[in-house]
Amino acid sequence: MSFHTTSTIRPALAVLRVLDLQECLRFYQEVIGLKVLSETEESAELGVESNEPLLRLVQLQGGEERKETAGLYHVAFLVPSRENLADVFMHLLTTGYPLQGASHHEVSEAVYLSDPEGNGIEIYADTPSENWVWRNGQVQMTTKALNAENLLSQKTKSKWEGLPSGTVIGHIHLSVNNLEKAEAFYSALGFQTVSQYADAALFLSHGGYHHHIGINIWNSEGASPAGKKSSGLDYLSIFYPSEKNRREAIYALEELGIALEERKDGIFASDHSGITVQLIIEEKDEENGNI
Repeated sequence: MSFHTTSTIRPALAVLRVLDLQECLRFYQEVIGLKVLSETEESAELGVESNEPLLRLVQLQGGEERKETAGLYHVAFLVPSRENLADVFMHLLTTGYPLQGASHHEVSEAVYLSDPEGNGIEIYADTPSENWVWRNGQVQMTTKALNAENLLSQKTKSKWEGLPSGTVIGHIHLSVNNLEKAEAFYSALGFQTVSQYADAALFLSHGGYHHHIGINIWNSEGASPAGKKSSGLDYLSIFYPSEKNRREAIYALEELGIALEERKDGIFASDHSGITVQLIIEEKDEENGNI
């Protein structure tokens, strides 16, 4: 079962402000395995398939390095299978790029690292959804050591070819300055809280997924929003299956007193931590009537 389809409210794109565009481009291509879909002197879009960029990097002019503020905790790239994750893991070990962790969460297996500017990255594969344990609307997630030897036994490729077709942004995890206000904001966007960790982290999803959005206050409670001249997350795009779904989110945000901004590239809103989201719907192919 896929939880990242045209019928699911989900994160679709992360936009990062970077201090060194070319260094970050090399990292995301050579280490992570994304492909450049389009590029200018000031920005680049990356993904695995030309019809849906997953990451946009924007060169900061006269910017400064991000400090400990609210913003991105990690962007999580979901690969289609455990075998794909084994290939990714083998590649990362071969590059020698430092990993920050490797975990089994019951609902998924994951490896963690950061890009050259400290933006967190998770690459993961889901376990079969029929094995996920739900109690009273809450999914059971744990963190234990990844069985690396068992995972690597599933690798399929002798030559690294990058992240596979079908890779998507599975979830976005954010550092926020107020957990309660952040929960209200992302609930208004259309996500439901499905897990909680020690009163310091919440996980929200749409359509029965284990989580599309993570929020935590581990290092950011009471923190100031990052300024637009700081490197890090610029905004994230949330996909809506229809204009009706998006209008419901807009109405719920307005009920919270959240100001919305209509720009030429869409509708934007910011949470209490200053994290900005873009509310997007799939563009229809008018000639064929397809989505």
